[in-house]
Amino acid sequence: KGKLIATSYGVVLSKAEVAAEGDLPLLALDERPLIQFAGTCSEAGDVSIDADEKIVALRFKKAVVRLPVKAGQEHKLPARSEKGIELPSVLAKKIAYLSALAHADSSRPELCCVMLSGKRAISCSPKVFAMLSIDHEVTENAPIPLPLAKEMHAGDVLYPGKLNTTVISGIGRHCMPSLVKAVTDFPLGVVEKYAKTKRAALCTVSLDKLTNMVAQCDSILSVIAKIEIVLCFTLSKGRLA
Repeated sequence: KGKLIATSYGVVLSKAEVAAEGDLPLLALDERPLIQFAGTCSEAGDVSIDADEKIVALRFKKAVVRLPVKAGQEHKLPARSEKGIELPSVLAKKIAYLSALAHADSSRPELCCVMLSGKRAISCSPKVFAMLSIDHEVTENAPIPLPLAKEMHAGDVLYPGKLNTTVISGIGRHCMPSLVKAVTDFPLGVVEKYAKTKRAALCTVSLDKLTNMVAQCDSILSVIAKIEIVLCFTLSKGRLA
């Protein structure tokens, strides 16, 4: 029906569609040589695909890749009836940032996410938690699994759900089972308790200077230290060390 459809199924079920002419049976191919072949193709020009019972050949100008084929398996994405959240650039950056701080150990799957709750986006690990405000208000707590949260881009549409979480990004749709345990066990109460702790400003420092200072310490210490690096700050006579 005028479309070439590719699906990939691992931790995430992904599906993409592009316009195409012709007919091709459902095939299973190793994606690694396909990715390498795609790197040799420019945006302008067509790729031709020929297949028989054993070999599929993809050609772009003088570049050719031939791959053995197996019987393909159809993977269907779940239908979504609810309205998705279209991610503006600021929200996409916040979710991607929080994903870098989130717990990533499968022993605590309820923490391996970025949690949307109310008008907040939250992530935590045994060493740090972060909470950022968002413009969109979520009526039910929605944990975004890390593999999806790490790849958020402006313009993506997010469909958080009780059974699965879906992201539409460009020509692709990506789906993962929702983290059911995170809905009940994510430590929102602890995060809110820390958020209400009284605190006072100690100093005001230029962001550029602070960033440069931390980056220099990291570049020096990371060469000689193979373990985790901890920086200690001291404030004396108007100077931060």
